Amino acid sequence: MNRREYARAFSYWEPVAAETELPPFDQFVLGYADTASVDLTLGDIGTGVGAGQIYFSVPVTLVATQSDGSSQMFVRCYTLHLGRPQLQAVAPVQPLAIQRANIQQVDNDADTAGLMGRACPTV
Repeated sequence: MNRREYARAFSYWEPVAAETELPPFDQFVLGYADTASVDLTLGDIGTGVGAGQIYFSVPVTLVATQSDGSSQMFVRCYTLHLGRPQLQAVAPVQPLAIQRANIQQVDNDADTAGLMGRACPTV
């Protein structure tokens, strides 16, 4: 988000997931109108498999600094999905993509390391 590449960020989502998890693109962009910058901290990434699929659970802490200098803190769990590349024999290959995200705004002094440790269900 810091580079304002909103189309790129939006495209990281699986198309079906974007329809249910995100607002329309114009509203997605407007959601960052007052955001000056975002800092991201990753937690421990989990993996799981099933029926030719690979799933990753990625806990993160986001600190959004607003244009007025205030900040907001969020703990989020992204679920990423990848069809096993060796099973994708026909173009176009579907890349690793975000399948869903659970987000929770937390107090700016919250124990985010502890919260990230509980943010993601086992995949």
